[in-house]
Amino acid sequence: MSDNSNQTNQLLQGAVESLADDVNNQREEAYKALNHALEGNAKMMRLFGELLEKSYVTKVQLSSELKPTEDGSIQIDLTINNSTPFPILSMTGEFDFGGADVEIFCTKDSVFESNINVNKFTKAVESIRIKSTQDEPMYGKGVVRVQYPHPINSKELKLEHSFGVYVIDQLSKTSVDKSKAHKFEAKFYPVKFIREIMKIHPIKGIDIGMCIELSRKNVSFCYPYPLKPSVQFLINNILKFKVVCEIIKFSDDLELAQVEFSSDSNQECRFKSRLIEELDTLSR
Repeated sequence: MSDNSNQTNQLLQGAVESLADDVNNQREEAYKALNHALEGNAKMMRLFGELLEKSYVTKVQLSSELKPTEDGSIQIDLTINNSTPFPILSMTGEFDFGGADVEIFCTKDSVFESNINVNKFTKAVESIRIKSTQDEPMYGKGVVRVQYPHPINSKELKLEHSFGVYVIDQLSKTSVDKSKAHKFEAKFYPVKFIREIMKIHPIKGIDIGMCIELSRKNVSFCYPYPLKPSVQFLINNILKFKVVCEIIKFSDDLELAQVEFSSDSNQECRFKSRLIEELDTLSR
């Protein structure tokens, strides 16, 4: 009887141990599955965060438009396009200009002076104005940098936008008679480029002998005492940067036109050479 009892006890003990082993194995498998799931979730969350960050950067875009003003300054309208489904909170910005010495003007509630918010799927326009410290056309490179927090992890995201400021964009374009001024350069440019850069109306033809005057008034010139409005108007219109561009020749295929440049002999050479450099670069 005792032998049967011992066998039964051994069988029961073996069954219990086997069951315990099965439970432990199942527990380990469950732990492994849980850890795997957690790791997968963590990886998924990380990938989601990276995707969101990439989307939050690539779908927030900066663009600019430059508008020369009558007082000789340039207004820069910066468009912030938030095409994400999340609002931008606490965006700040800074502006740098490499080139001529300029004064920078902006309002106290702009992105360059305070924090701003941009709603989802919304465009916001921020303006800044620059003016040369001397009465002369400006040229150089403007750079706008903005920072704003990631909507989930508060990581600081940064965007940068750069643009060129060209002398040619600050000059008035006017059709004039043939120039008798000093000729200093002749260059070939694409006809299409000449029409665009000289603001020639689409329905107007471009012919040999056509002359376009590029000019800028000396807007800040003044005497230390008041002048009659008529006298001041005359001075402002006489004292100015002026170059005349004349079409003198076409290529055989009519795709290129040769432009001859002329100006008064007392014009500053650095602006004439700068203007040619800009046209060469922009026409490429």
